[in-house]
Amino acid sequence: MNDFNNGETSYAKLNTSLLVIGIGIIVIGCLAAVENLVSIHLYGFRPIRLWPLIIVALGTVKIIENKFRSMSGWIIAIFGFLLLVYSIGGRSFGDLFGPGILVVIGVFIVFYAVKRQRKVPPELQKSREFALGTAILSAFNYRPSGGQFNGGAITAIFGGFDLDLRQTTMKHDSARVDVFVLCGGGEIIVPEGWEVAVQVSAIVGAVDSKKLDPPLTDAKRPKLLITGTVLFGGIEVK
Repeated sequence: MNDFNNGETSYAKLNTSLLVIGIGIIVIGCLAAVENLVSIHLYGFRPIRLWPLIIVALGTVKIIENKFRSMSGWIIAIFGFLLLVYSIGGRSFGDLFGPGILVVIGVFIVFYAVKRQRKVPPELQKSREFALGTAILSAFNYRPSGGQFNGGAITAIFGGFDLDLRQTTMKHDSARVDVFVLCGGGEIIVPEGWEVAVQVSAIVGAVDSKKLDPPLTDAKRPKLLITGTVLFGGIEVK
């Protein structure tokens, strides 16, 4: 068995300074965008200019209904927000260029920090039995119709993922799925009979485990260990 899946203590928590720097840059970029665009003056302001809030609300509803996994929901909400700041701010979309670069740099740093922390072996990265996925303003779906499963590493930033393992068998006695979620979410569905252990840190987020373990027997069951970090999002295990 490879080091990535070997044991419950073979991984480190995501607490590196590089990750903190990346998230900080994303936050600064978002705040700079708001500061550049939103300049509301009470004189002459008309409530009708708030009409893009309807689009923001529609996108938000889709995001919540799909448990933060709706790519279209995120796109609609972000588009509505841009229309809102354009409508009430009296500024140009060009003011988003600088802050946008900061956000992109921050996302790149966060992605690099997560990848470096995981240290996924090259042979796993190239294996079809390993769920390696990235969802940045997009969605990642892993639903094999058969074969063996040997762990996974998933990153969702302003996006979502769907990991359906019901048609697979575990290659070894145990496997690990590491997830990193920032302003997104995902769902993990496991076959009946698997033992599931969840060791995920949620910060302003949620981890909902609905897995019902079968009655205890003498037979050894495959074990799936789910690790990772959730920031401003959520994942569901069932």
